[in-house]
Amino acid sequence: MMPEPATTSPSRIVPASATAAPPSHKWRVVFVLWFVCFFNYAVFPELEREFGFNKEQLGLIGLAFMWVYAGGALYLIGAALLVGAVFCARRSPNSFPEPTR
Repeated sequence: MMPEPATTSPSRIVPASATAAPPSHKWRVVFVLWFVCFFNYAVFPELEREFGFNKEQLGLIGLAFMWVYAGGALYLIGAALLVGAVFCARRSPNSFPEPTR
């Protein structure tokens, strides 16, 4: 016997503002981006002074940092997806909440 399809009633509609990120989360992202920019501007002159790196070498260092950072982010996203898939596979199909529209 097939279950009946879910109907959408006006009381179950979630406004877009309820799913948006909270303002504090947005400011954390701004702070992290500001910190990364500040870190580059604060560290690069020190590297140039202490080790005698030229602009090309500093650019390669920044490029290496970017690729390692991006690779780490991809790795963490993959790990999070794997953990989520394992978690979802272990839950019974009837224990998931009904999706809201």
